[in-house]
Amino acid sequence: FFSSGGMEMEFNVLDPEVLEDAIRNPGKYPGLVVRVSGYLAYFDDLPDVAKKEIVDRTRLEA
Repeated sequence: FFSSGGMEMEFNVLDPEVLEDAIRNPGKYPGLVVRVSGYLAYFDDLPDVAKKEIVDRTRLEA
C-alpha cells in the first residue's frame, strides 16, 4: 500500500455534537472510532452509559 503511494491519516475530532448525533442516529457514523482507556472502539458498539461518559468528558475538554 505505502510503496504504491498510499498514505496513512489519523484525525481526531473533539466535537461533542458529532458524538451526540451518533447517539441519536445509530448507524449514521459506522466508522466513528473513539479511544477508551488506551484502546480503540467503534462508538456504535459501546453501551449507552459509556457513550454518555465520552460525550461528557469531551465537553469538559473542548
